[in-house]
Amino acid sequence: RGDAKHGAQIIDLHALVMSAMIGKGGSNITKMESELGVKFDVVKTTNQLRILGASEEKVLAARQAVQAFIHSCRITDTIVVPSDVSKKDFDAAIKRAADMFQTEIGPSAGRGDKGEKGEKQDSADKGNAKVYTIKGIFQPVLDSKEYLTQQFSGRATYTLPVLSHHFEALQKQTHGSLKRLQDKHSVVLTLESHLDTHEVKLQGPTDAVQHAKMELLKLLEKYFPTEFALIELSAFCIREVFGDSFVSEAEKLGVLVTVDRVQSFVLLTGTVGLEAARQLVARLVTQWEDCHAAIPIDPSVVAALVGKSGASIIALRKETKVSIEISPANTSVDIKGASKEIVQEARAIIEKRIHQLLSERWEVAAPSDFLPILIGKQGANIIKMRADTGANIDIDGNFIKVHGAEEKVAAAKALILDLLSSAEAKVAGSKVLIVPAASVAMIIGAKGATVRDIQDKTGVRFDFDRVSHKCSIKGTVEGVESAIKLVDEILSREGFPAAYVEGHTPPRSATPVVAATATSDEAVEEPAFVDRRPKTLPGAPPSLLNKANDKNLSKSALKRMRRKQSQENGNEGDDD
Repeated sequence: RGDAKHGAQIIDLHALVMSAMIGKGGSNITKMESELGVKFDVVKTTNQLRILGASEEKVLAARQAVQAFIHSCRITDTIVVPSDVSKKDFDAAIKRAADMFQTEIGPSAGRGDKGEKGEKQDSADKGNAKVYTIKGIFQPVLDSKEYLTQQFSGRATYTLPVLSHHFEALQKQTHGSLKRLQDKHSVVLTLESHLDTHEVKLQGPTDAVQHAKMELLKLLEKYFPTEFALIELSAFCIREVFGDSFVSEAEKLGVLVTVDRVQSFVLLTGTVGLEAARQLVARLVTQWEDCHAAIPIDPSVVAALVGKSGASIIALRKETKVSIEISPANTSVDIKGASKEIVQEARAIIEKRIHQLLSERWEVAAPSDFLPILIGKQGANIIKMRADTGANIDIDGNFIKVHGAEEKVAAAKALILDLLSSAEAKVAGSKVLIVPAASVAMIIGAKGATVRDIQDKTGVRFDFDRVSHKCSIKGTVEGVESAIKLVDEILSREGFPAAYVEGHTPPRSATPVVAATATSDEAVEEPAFVDRRPKTLPGAPPSLLNKANDKNLSKSALKRMRRKQSQENGNEGDDD
């Protein structure tokens, strides 16, 4: 296996790359051994490749050839999509991964994957979960799979290798900057050391880990400005400029490069060649910006800009003579032209078109209880609103979506906002009264006459709960306040215990009071509620009072009843 005195090179390979390198029946690896004049020793248990040769030059040349093969190797991997992932989230994640990493992602063809024992399994559907294939260059395929796994699971892990002096500096910050970072983003941050390997690891929810990762890298750049450079760029620029050729050129300068396509940044790590690598990035970005531009766009108008089957964007490309693409996140329009002047002219045209589309569309999230008001009985309200304004008005979940000519959208928007404001005022005016049990009947009145009168005058609605002694009053702010004032006036005039708004301090008449009498120095506690109505009427016995109260007689009728009662009392005396 070669001359031992020249040593051996060992390369760690991914299992899929190992399989591609070996080839069918070992044809690929045999051909490479013959062309390079070396021997490859494959260790499948550890996925390692040992390179043995007769000279150091041949071994190093073979190593470079293997690394070139890895960079260009096309592989196919699979990912299982959990059944609880919605179609909308799934489609968005798949599209973004394919655009960012330039990979092909689609349903498995159903050829089957080999299980642990070698038997084929149906890869198109594992239970309710679906299996999708990812095809492309080796590293982008792995990056696509990692990105999708994190998106579907909602959890992520980020590992950053560091040198020993970086590790020691970070250890001193475990109760300082790192502790604050961990608490701020609710992630788990650990410092791990194994022999000569040192790592910083972040774990937690996907979004939290991504934000914490950026803060960690900025912290390292702050502590070690001559060893770390974090450069944030547009996703379009990252995809166009910072590929394998840039990585190779930077590595020749002695700098390690990390290109993050998810968060759109380039991380440079090194010492001697760091400044030269910074200048290389700046030069490439300047050259790119002369012929490119990224125009922000609201995701809600992307579909209209593209048009049916891409008709609108195709026409726009012909008009502007530039390449036009929508970013993976649907947040920018990326354009590319032959010169800076052409790009600037195209930018002005596209920005004008986006502004026009925004003025022709409007949407608002509305409370679920407002939608029936907007729609009306059998759709009467929304049909009338469409007819009056000429705009298209649709309901999508809790969203009201309007589109049409600019003036029509503006008219519909004004009507909807007025209606929404009115509905919100009714909800805002709702209050709950705590009503003493003795006062409930007085507020309701005979056969509900009193409460109906209050409702008619104020436009509110009363809802009594006799168990809890609560009364819900719903209506406009002004109406509710007027209704409460009327209730107070009625109870006060008739001498009944006062009601009060829930959450407010009960009035004095609703709490026990202590009063001193003229015949005793001791305080006597009065009942919580005092009925201040007169217990007797002058010249009328209790029985007559009860009849008068029960029948609610007029003054003349009451005088006749008193006269009759007096005569009856006189006749009884004569009989005796």
